[in-house]
Amino acid sequence: ASLTSVYLAGNSMYDRGAKAIAEGVLNGGAPRLTRLDLRDNKIGDPGAQALAEGMANHMGLTALDLNDNFVGDAGASSLADSLATNDSLRSLGLRNNKLHDPAGRALVLALRSNTALTQLDVGWNDLNYPNFQAISKIIASHAERFRQGAVPRLQWELSRLRREEPKLAVRQAELGEHGRARQEYLAEATRLAKQRRALASQTEVTLGELREGLREALKELEDKREEYRAAQTALEAAEREQAPLLAGLAARGALQRDETRGMRTASEAASRALRLEEEEVAEEERNVQAKMEANEVDKAKLRRVIAEATERMAALHAAPLPQAAAAAPPTATPARTPARQGVVTAGSGASTARAGSAATRSGAAAAAAVGRPKSAAA
Repeated sequence: ASLTSVYLAGNSMYDRGAKAIAEGVLNGGAPRLTRLDLRDNKIGDPGAQALAEGMANHMGLTALDLNDNFVGDAGASSLADSLATNDSLRSLGLRNNKLHDPAGRALVLALRSNTALTQLDVGWNDLNYPNFQAISKIIASHAERFRQGAVPRLQWELSRLRREEPKLAVRQAELGEHGRARQEYLAEATRLAKQRRALASQTEVTLGELREGLREALKELEDKREEYRAAQTALEAAEREQAPLLAGLAARGALQRDETRGMRTASEAASRALRLEEEEVAEEERNVQAKMEANEVDKAKLRRVIAEATERMAALHAAPLPQAAAAAPPTATPARTPARQGVVTAGSGASTARAGSAATRSGAAAAAAVGRPKSAAA
């Protein structure tokens, strides 16, 4: 904020640098700036236009030097437009640029409304004589007017200083008080400096002790480091010695893993065989159960047959024998009747005996069939 002059001549900043100066310095970055020297920086119209915009916002700048650059008619016209609203600039340098008649006419018009500018250097440019002469006359009149107004301004400034003289006396007295306070401050500062030197000497002693302790600690650390290196070397040697053993253990472990996998495979095969046998036994049990159920059915059938045969035998035993005499018709020979009757009776008894014998054989066969399997009974 306290920057008053900027000298950046011969830095080849081009238009980009000029724009940065305009944005950072002229637009509020340095409100107390009075002189800006940008000679020989290869600044063209864009850079000059940016500086013109910044100069319009900065009312404290009194000198702008753009000599030996590449400013053309557009840049000079922008600078001329900014002069219409700027009454603080006293000196503008545009020597050895690329100005032509349009720039000269714009500067002439600007100088007719701006009376603050007293120095304008446009030499070594392509301006025609009328424009150059007009600029020279206007600048000369501005300078003369400034010289004529200098005496009244100085008188006014002198009267202002006289009015401020009592205030200056009061200020001087205040400064005297401040002077005494400053002496007291210096005395206190001297005392504190002595204390600091004493403390520094004590600190130096303490630092010496600390350095000695640090050296001893470093020595002990170095000894520990040597021990660590020796232990590490021994450990590496032990690892080299144990490497074959570890390799053998690894091979043995691999062999045991292979054996374990083989045993697991055999166990799985045995388990599968056992499951197959169990399934076969279960199938046989189911077949036997089916056969037993069939035998039970056959037994029931035989029981029904035996029951029926028994009922028939009982019916045969319970039936009365037929009477031959009552059934036979009368014959002519009565003497033979008893004999024939006996024959008939005997025949009937034989028939009955044969029927009983047949029933007995049927019951025995049925009883034998009950104990045989279904296939044998069939």
